[in-house]
Amino acid sequence: MEATSTNRPTAITIICIIGFVGVIFSVLAFFSPIMSQLGELYPWYPPYLGVSIVIGLICMVGLWMMKNGR
Repeated sequence: MEATSTNRPTAITIICIIGFVGVIFSVLAFFSPIMSQLGELYPWYPPYLGVSIVIGLICMVGLWMMKNGR
């Protein structure tokens, strides 16, 4: 048997990089002064955004760990 290397597909790598950049921008938006003003109008939005950021990060880590199973 020959040992084969399993590499992550290029498309998955590009999607993950874009996703991680999106998570970084979302975290910056979460701690911005505009978010505190928005939180006064819509008190449900900051927790919603926080949960959305965490779920997005978990998904990006899961995709990053995915490899081609040839």
